[in-house]
Amino acid sequence: LYRKLICEAVGSEGKVLTDVIPKLRELIGEQPDVPEVGSIETKNRFSYIFGKFMEAVGNKAPLPILLFVDDLQWADAGSVEVLTNL
Repeated sequence: LYRKLICEAVGSEGKVLTDVIPKLRELIGEQPDVPEVGSIETKNRFSYIFGKFMEAVGNKAPLPILLFVDDLQWADAGSVEVLTNL
């Protein structure tokens, strides 16, 4: 169920997530390479795909999902921006 939800949400961009969350490969499998883009585009693509991922598991899944963020005071600006965009 989650595999289908996530794969539908991220489409062919799943490698953006599996590069950052390697354990996700166990759920959605190996993902095709994504085209290399500039640094700003990479950041924007990650934020967009992570948002689609969270929307899929948070809104469409039959059970609620809890995102636990520990030690947020140590988060870098990019991580805070991703969380803010959720």
